This record gives sequence, structure tokens and C-alpha cells, in this order.
Amino acid sequence: LRDAAVSPCVKMTRPIVVLISLVICTLTVSAYAAALGSPVEKEACRVAPERWVRGARADVDSLVEVIVAVKQSNGAELERILLDVSDPDSPRYGQHLARDAVDKLVAPAADDIMAVLMWLKDAGVDMDNVEATGNSDFITVVTTIGVAERLLGGVYYT
Repeated sequence: LRDAAVSPCVKMTRPIVVLISLVICTLTVSAYAAALGSPVEKEACRVAPERWVRGARADVDSLVEVIVAVKQSNGAELERILLDVSDPDSPRYGQHLARDAVDKLVAPAADDIMAVLMWLKDAGVDMDNVEATGNSDFITVVTTIGVAERLLGGVYYT
């Protein structure tokens, strides 16, 4: 990431490549595992792709942005509505939901949001550096590599 790609309040001490999709998956699984009290491995990459080269160990004081996806609710209901508004034979055809209505429908359960926030706090995240989307389905954290390593149980390299 370049300094320009990070919000103005965040300055990274050196560029770090973060594979956001893997981080999101790992954070989501880790958050629920922490909330449940037992680790759960959903997916693991045992061998790095051939083109990847491990650099030096990342500076534990460098900042990194981590995005946590919180499980949304009412997925089946959203799908039903989507099919109804897309079906010319449905009385709801063309009556698409506004973004606010979708956000409200799929908002995560309060317990799930709280589990993620407590997991972050317990790992030492400065809660002043935590932001959430309007319905809290994504939580963004700016923290040090050291804290991110504790959160994910891993090691960052450049």
C-alpha cells in the first residue's frame, strides 16, 4: 500500500502488501472462533504460489489496515426479494429496494458485531482506530503489524 492509498490520518512507515481477501476470511473465522472460545480452521494455504517471494519480516510497529467482514443476516430473504423484483410475473417486479433498506435487512446480529469488537479490543487494538460501515457488516481497523499478527495468529512479511 502506498501512503496515498491510506486515509489521511494514517501514515505507514513502510509499504506492505496485504492480501485483503485472505485477511477478511481469516479475521472472520478468527473472530467467531475467539467468540466461541475454540480455534477453527476453515481454509489454509499450505504452499505459496510459485511466483511469491517472502521478503524480510515486517516491522511490528508498521501500520496496516485490516478489514473484518461480519456475518450478514437474512441472506435467504434478500435472495427471495431479489428474485421477486426481477421476475416480470411477480407483483413486486421492478420494486427494487433502496440501499438503506438492503443495509437494514442484512445488518449483522448485534451479538456478532459485539463479538468482533471484543475480539479486537482483547487483542490490543486501539478502538479509536476502528470504523464500521453503516450497518457494521464491515469493520476496518488500523493497527500495528504486531497486533495484526496476534489477531490472526500469523506472521507478516514484506
